[in-house]
Amino acid sequence: MAAPAPPPPNTSLATEENILKDVLAPASKTPKHYPKSQPVSISIPDIDVETSISAVGNNPDGSMVVPADWHTAGWYEHSPTPGQIGPSIIDGHLDNVSGLAVFWRLRELTPGEFIYITRADGTTVQFRVDGVQNYSQATFPTKTVYGNINYAGLRVITCGGTFNRLTHEYDQNTVVYATLVN
Repeated sequence: MAAPAPPPPNTSLATEENILKDVLAPASKTPKHYPKSQPVSISIPDIDVETSISAVGNNPDGSMVVPADWHTAGWYEHSPTPGQIGPSIIDGHLDNVSGLAVFWRLRELTPGEFIYITRADGTTVQFRVDGVQNYSQATFPTKTVYGNINYAGLRVITCGGTFNRLTHEYDQNTVVYATLVN
């Protein structure tokens, strides 16, 4: 999975986010947040995900690196840590030639379900899923997904859509939007 390139830090939200406002807007944006602390694991009980998280950066083309291990998640190190104000970005693989990967069932999440991130400082932050969107990789709404927000949010990203056997790539990305609740 090659995630689209994130915008530079402090990019403002694009107007396309307003189009998705009803789907993506959390029921209650809480001002609560936590200090910086790198994530170490993610748990999503409703889809049986329990795995470690490693820091990832950018590929030479600017796209976000995905973890080398198909069964772990990656935290985009240029995004806020989970619990800080802003969109913390977590990515991972959908599948590989050997079978299913960490975020195979990500598309099954529904609003109201929970994602738990354990951080290096020993705290576990809880996020409530606000919505799940599929986006074409050709027209990925970078600013909507990665743009600044004024609350502690989470974006969990994997591949989706149709697999192209010639290019060995999917044509979409699945993005889960979530908001800090504890």
